[in-house]
Amino acid sequence: MNTKCGQRTPRTFCLLLLGLIALAVAISCDGRSDVSDSSDVDDSANLLGLTNNCTLVYLRTDSIRDSLFNLHVSTAQDTFIITGGQDDWVIGTTTQPVVSLKISDHWVIQNGYWPQLGGSPEIVYFAVPPMMMIRQLTSGATWDGYFPLYRLGSEEVQHLFFTSYFGFHFSKSYSGQAQLSVPAGAFNAYAFQVLLFHSYDAIEPAATAHEYYVPDVGLVRLSLQAGAFKRVLSLVSYN
Repeated sequence: MNTKCGQRTPRTFCLLLLGLIALAVAISCDGRSDVSDSSDVDDSANLLGLTNNCTLVYLRTDSIRDSLFNLHVSTAQDTFIITGGQDDWVIGTTTQPVVSLKISDHWVIQNGYWPQLGGSPEIVYFAVPPMMMIRQLTSGATWDGYFPLYRLGSEEVQHLFFTSYFGFHFSKSYSGQAQLSVPAGAFNAYAFQVLLFHSYDAIEPAATAHEYYVPDVGLVRLSLQAGAFKRVLSLVSYN
């Protein structure tokens, strides 16, 4: 089945503007140098910056062009907290845990999440967890999977949180290293492209994301384009 971005994407991603937590934006870091396809990181789990009580602050910018070609832009600051140790980690907001990560021999997987359905939050584990990162990164490495839906309530669904793309099938590939600057500083980052699909057999992606990671820091920049909708996340500070 062929998913047509121009027809389906604007409606889907307009919902993100109403209350999605996550990702977005470097105002001054659109440019970068040529990408090198080499990889010298010993364990690419280190690219996720998994350090107990680490705080990552991002500047997020969402933009969408309406049917009259008017551009609507909103900005916000997002703060994420990483907690855990050894092989078990949690990424959440300042008020609640959201996703659980597990480090296995070959992968870093997202093995569960905390749905916000009222009452005390309890983790829900995925039967087939999506693979967030391969641990031995090689040139051209590619993998795919599916992010199960994240439910805020009986009918509400959240599509984006940090680098989780809930409800989407994905194909993720390593693009190489790139020099880039964000408000938190200048970095030699590891670049990945993520293609997002509405179904496993869709030919055309509904959205494309570009993720940039730095060892022992984590995600420093993310840009996502889905038809008329764009979201960019840029690291402002980390500690």
